[in-house]
Amino acid sequence: MAAAEAMLDEVHEDLTYQDQSDSNSYKLGTIEGHNVVIATLPAGKAGTESAASVAKDMLRTFKSIRFGLMVGIGGGVPSNENDIRLGDVVVSQPTGTTGGLIQYDRGKTIAGGEFERTGSLNAPPNVVLTALSHVRARDERFGSSIPMYLTNMANKYPKMRETYKYQGASNDRLYEADYHHNSEGTSNTCDRCDPNREIRREPREDTEPMIHYGIIGSGNQVIKDGVTREKMRREYKVLCLEMEAAGLMAEFRCLVIRGICDYCDTHKNKMWQRYAAAAAAAFAKSLLSVMMPESVTKSRLIVSDPVLQALVFGMSTVIAEQSKIQDIRYEKERATKCHRVFKTSRYERHKNMNPDPAPDTCGWALEDDQYIRWRDNQHDDLFWISAHPGCGKSVLSKYLVDNRLFEKHSSAHSLCYFFFKDNIEQDNIAQCLCAILHQLFGYQPHLLTHAIEVFEKTGKKLQTDVDQLWKIFKNAVTDERAQRVTCILDALDECREDDCRLIIQFLSDFYNRPSSPNSKSCVKFLITSRPYYNIKLSFGNHPPNRLRGEEKTKEVSEEIDIVVKANICTLARRVGLHKKERDRLLEKLLTMSNRTYLWWHLVFEKLQQADKRTWKAFDELIEDIPETLDQAYEKLLTTANSRIRGKTETLLRIVVGARRHLTLAEMDIAFQLGKESSHAQKFEDLDLDGDKLAERIQELCGFCVCIEDSRVHLIHQTVKEFLVPDQTTAAKDGWKHSLDKHTTEVLLTKICVQYLSFEHFGDPNIGWIHPEGTEQFEGGRYAFLNYSSNSWYEHFSNLDAASQESMKDAVLRLYRECAGFPRFHLWTNAHNYLSTFDVLGDAEGLRHIHTATRLGQRVVVKWLVDEQGVNVNLKDEDGNTPVRYSVWGGHHSVMDFLLERGAKIDLRDTLNMACEGGHRVTVEKLLNKGADVNDDALRSAAGNKKGDEKIVQMLLNKGADPIRSSCLEEAAYKGKGRIVQLLLDIGVPLNADILWKACQSGNQNVLNLLIERGGHAHIPDVFVTADNYPHICHEAVQLLIDTVNLRPEWATLKGHIRHKPSLIDL
Repeated sequence: MAAAEAMLDEVHEDLTYQDQSDSNSYKLGTIEGHNVVIATLPAGKAGTESAASVAKDMLRTFKSIRFGLMVGIGGGVPSNENDIRLGDVVVSQPTGTTGGLIQYDRGKTIAGGEFERTGSLNAPPNVVLTALSHVRARDERFGSSIPMYLTNMANKYPKMRETYKYQGASNDRLYEADYHHNSEGTSNTCDRCDPNREIRREPREDTEPMIHYGIIGSGNQVIKDGVTREKMRREYKVLCLEMEAAGLMAEFRCLVIRGICDYCDTHKNKMWQRYAAAAAAAFAKSLLSVMMPESVTKSRLIVSDPVLQALVFGMSTVIAEQSKIQDIRYEKERATKCHRVFKTSRYERHKNMNPDPAPDTCGWALEDDQYIRWRDNQHDDLFWISAHPGCGKSVLSKYLVDNRLFEKHSSAHSLCYFFFKDNIEQDNIAQCLCAILHQLFGYQPHLLTHAIEVFEKTGKKLQTDVDQLWKIFKNAVTDERAQRVTCILDALDECREDDCRLIIQFLSDFYNRPSSPNSKSCVKFLITSRPYYNIKLSFGNHPPNRLRGEEKTKEVSEEIDIVVKANICTLARRVGLHKKERDRLLEKLLTMSNRTYLWWHLVFEKLQQADKRTWKAFDELIEDIPETLDQAYEKLLTTANSRIRGKTETLLRIVVGARRHLTLAEMDIAFQLGKESSHAQKFEDLDLDGDKLAERIQELCGFCVCIEDSRVHLIHQTVKEFLVPDQTTAAKDGWKHSLDKHTTEVLLTKICVQYLSFEHFGDPNIGWIHPEGTEQFEGGRYAFLNYSSNSWYEHFSNLDAASQESMKDAVLRLYRECAGFPRFHLWTNAHNYLSTFDVLGDAEGLRHIHTATRLGQRVVVKWLVDEQGVNVNLKDEDGNTPVRYSVWGGHHSVMDFLLERGAKIDLRDTLNMACEGGHRVTVEKLLNKGADVNDDALRSAAGNKKGDEKIVQMLLNKGADPIRSSCLEEAAYKGKGRIVQLLLDIGVPLNADILWKACQSGNQNVLNLLIERGGHAHIPDVFVTADNYPHICHEAVQLLIDTVNLRPEWATLKGHIRHKPSLIDL
């Protein structure tokens, strides 16, 4: 708009009246005696629909408009016939078959996959075409007026002189159509592009823009490919491509004027955009200069055309259609963005890491009567399969998912799953719920309505808001539009302990909720785990139906025998074993008492590689078969070459200690840095294994470690239990319990810190890391940046004080921040953009002490304050202090230290923050320091993220008023059952607002509790007073309906049509 405004000879005052349906903004003035209205597309919007919307709104307010000029920038389509350069102007001119403009993405696909363009666009009005002929004739005689207008603009607005000037022939480069921009170069130059692929063109005598007249292509698709550009040139004879004009010229007849700012290829950049815009605006002024105002006033008003009049009043079929398309596209984009946010893990790959079952196995579960009843049940049902390690639980789960063995009644069925494992990608409830929701919405996208509004309010924070994720799932699957849903959660015992309890609590509450007799809900869960007592205890008084695989040892052993016999027969045929040898081997194997699938997998792998050429070797092989899983692991790792034991130990420590599975590229770097002899100071110092790493891993670790999808992991959780001692076990001779946790944490801390200390990362010219994903960090010198920036501080926090002190210099080097040392900004930026969890939140631009405080690194904060002299009250860009960050994260020891060093604290603000976060110890400390027990604090505590009722009790003991603070309303809205129970027990009164809030939360147990404690008397008032009634969870509404005898008209009072049949039945 700036270039167009600069062409105004006179600027008029802004509008004092504008049609209420017109959302545009305008600049008014005169050009060459004509009254002109300038409108522009909304910031960030492009496309034919956006242009149409602007034009439609303009005509609502300005009903005397005679014609339009569509002025802006576009991409040039040069050819031998049309020597189009950057800064030139292309003007749409009608030909025999077009109105000067074609819509290249409007048409249909015909036989053979070819796209056939359909429809045509109008030509400009006659008054404009006549003027166009005059200006062309004048320019041929006297030259273009564009240079004069550009000079006048620069003189009138000196600040525009530099930014709107001609950018130089050296910056106007046209490359061969199939040659792509060299991405190693900077974004705004082609300095690293191959000069041999540049098309040589004769230099021009001057720098004046040339005017080209012909066909312009318009559409919603951005063209950024030279091959596509050439295809359009050949098919449509276009001179220019752009993205708005077709939206106008379908009905709003106008002339399109485009300044050329790029060549529609991968080399495009923004360097020429301002100059091109100014050149186009200057041509528009030149065109107006040849028009007589009298001839314009004699032309027909746009809105006098019946079709365009309909446009003005929102009746135009074309605009309505385009608006509808735009709305659909907008809703689709909203849904796509929302759906995408739940893809936080590689759940498909995690499933596929498990093997397929052998033929005639898994019958111990699939043929069990309890499983069959669960499979065939057409109502909500929870089923638990427990079994000892190595019995094939994960193989069973994969088999169920891949073969959909529980679909016996309907194809309208959504199957969701999650496989837990002891690593950060697979060990928590947030990842689990995100994976389940991503699959659910993939099957049933219409259910995304339960998530979109929350997502748009919270963004990626939703990924870790467990309560909200579960609420979305619960509301979605109980929606009357929902199809049948089955969820499989494998290896629940490998989930974090607190998260495991929370999942069980969610499931117990869901399956024990009061259900309506009219409910058609069919949500089934199958969970597998080891037979741990704590899992059984977590289910409390309402345990689910359970298949105890640990009691089916006979059936499991018989299936393993089938597999052993089949494998040995195959092995015998392959290596030529005699029947006597085969039978002797089988006899040995089938008499072992601790047979599991995992044990057999390890033994069989060893058998296939063993020396079986002589009777002596065969005898040794049979005698050497391990009888237990521990013996199998010991034999796999024990080698006669003690020299490589150290390397094996290093590799295993990295595998068992890493917070997630490392890629081969990450492991290559970590393994080299983990060696005692490693003193690498830069990436080039590393002696990487590269493509040979996988072979090296198998050589060192045997079958205890495997590689799936280029990631390194243990073959089974039992390997980690074999290698790593818990607090009650002591290390023994050999490999069992030989990898103590502290030494492993020290190793990984040193590896991460040494990597982040590489000289390359201290280069002031390295720039900033702003990746859109992790793919660019999967190889080369950046391969380990993702893991190290996200994990080093956690490994460091697990060290004892002496180990932390020994690493002080190296750690402080990571926190050193100044212009010449970008290392701090590098790893914190990488952390912020690449972290699996939003630990730092919106942390870009934080200072060192803020980052250390948010991460809870007390010792680092102490070093920064006591030894570096950092101000404890240093504020970030938003005014947040270190002590505020410590409270936000619940890091009470960091808060204590900062206060000891004189940090200022707003006790009221921080108390509210600690209450909201559910940080009990921090709340207690703030109360002891005299924090005011205010209504906001109690309300925040009532809805705290952890549902900790003891925080509420602490505030009540300090005199907080539970009635004035509306805390019961907040607890009901957030679905915090234990806190609701506490507040009801102390006599907080119920009312319709509290009941309504519980309906909004959708928590059936909370709602039922309120009803049991007297809330039933307020149910009619809920329907009368709740203005937002349509947003109430429909199952909550049904519960209210089933509780009291409501009249049918209550259901439709606020638009809840779906409940009318239920009420009539009453």
